[in-house]
Amino acid sequence: MIDEKLKYYKGIEQDYDLDKLNTKSIELFEIVNKYQFYGKRVKGIYLKILYKLGYLIALYLAKKESVSALKNKNKV
Repeated sequence: MIDEKLKYYKGIEQDYDLDKLNTKSIELFEIVNKYQFYGKRVKGIYLKILYKLGYLIALYLAKKESVSALKNKNKV
């Protein structure tokens, strides 16, 4: 579990300049991580769909909010 979390944060670290991320972006990436984590643990199909939807919305908002911190601007 810890390895997956580290891999997730390494991906963010590679794509974004962490010094340029604001607090809102960081919190949105944390929410994305939590939706991903709980989405894998839940058993019901309806809850899986709900968590996946929340994950996708939070990921979109996090990426939209942190465009200014991208290391390579072409990855949007």
